[in-house]
Amino acid sequence: MSKKLFKEKQKFQGVEIIMLVALLMIGVVYKCVSELLQPTEGLSLTIGISVSILAVLGFIMTYLLKLRLKTVVKADHISFSMPPLQSSKEKIKWEDVAVCEIIKTPLLAQWHGGNICFNNEKTYSFNGRNGVHIATKSGEAYFIGSKKPDALKDAIQQAISLSL
Repeated sequence: MSKKLFKEKQKFQGVEIIMLVALLMIGVVYKCVSELLQPTEGLSLTIGISVSILAVLGFIMTYLLKLRLKTVVKADHISFSMPPLQSSKEKIKWEDVAVCEIIKTPLLAQWHGGNICFNNEKTYSFNGRNGVHIATKSGEAYFIGSKKPDALKDAIQQAISLSL
């Protein structure tokens, strides 16, 4: 087993999305309570729909809070996993890599849309277009995001020089 040259664990940090889901949940609970205090003709229908919406929003909130990205660079491969989106981690051996490049996008540039890709690239990132782009010899393309792209670059350069 080779030594880890780089290891990074990230979690979903979209505070604005989590707050939006929380506000929607509060709004549904408010509607449900106001309906219980002043019942109308469609009480059971309103309560049923409210409970259904709360269940869906609760699932979304749980999913977002459990979302993680783990990246590990070793001398012979890079591995990454993003549970619960992925059921198992993926490994890419350095010998199978055709193109490997570090991409760093300035903070404001991430919001203008010029970094949107419509190709077959599989993207695993929480922080925009900062990370590593890997294209394999078999034609698959990956983008793995990182909060520390410089450290990731150093680890990949070290791993590639070790594997040669």
